Amino acid sequence: MAAGEEPIENPSSSPSIERAIAASVAWPEAEAALAPEWGWRDVFASVSDHLVERLRSGAGYVAILADESKRDRWPAELDGLSQDVYADVYSELLERRTLATLIRLWQFYASVLGKPNRPGIDDLDPDAPIGPIGADLPEVAEYLMDDVGDVLTAVITKQIVDRFGVAPE
Repeated sequence: MAAGEEPIENPSSSPSIERAIAASVAWPEAEAALAPEWGWRDVFASVSDHLVERLRSGAGYVAILADESKRDRWPAELDGLSQDVYADVYSELLERRTLATLIRLWQFYASVLGKPNRPGIDDLDPDAPIGPIGADLPEVAEYLMDDVGDVLTAVITKQIVDRFGVAPE
């Protein structure tokens, strides 16, 4: 802390954090068509819930995000927040599920956003577990996970920008 700077007593109640928590958030434009689709509403809600939970948590980045004078450091801190929220949402919505959930999310993604079919989907065992981030999955399931993960990342990034006016690194 620089000389003369006062520590923020309760970072999660600072004006910048309170504004971020109360901010109205929207889907990224490119993925907005997924909003009404099965599973994708849950992704959006989970991102919102976990972002707010993290901002109220007192995690190290909250102190920086609570301090408007440190706005130049926000992109790096928001990157940490983004990674934590990604892991939270993944754990909540995918980790303990089966490939059937991943396939269904991906099928909505592909049909709504006009993406080509991935060969080999019909060969996947829908009852196989997804597992933790980085779990060994069949190659076609990895592609599905990459696509679903890209949408999740876009939703997180958009909500962070809506809440802070700054994008993560």
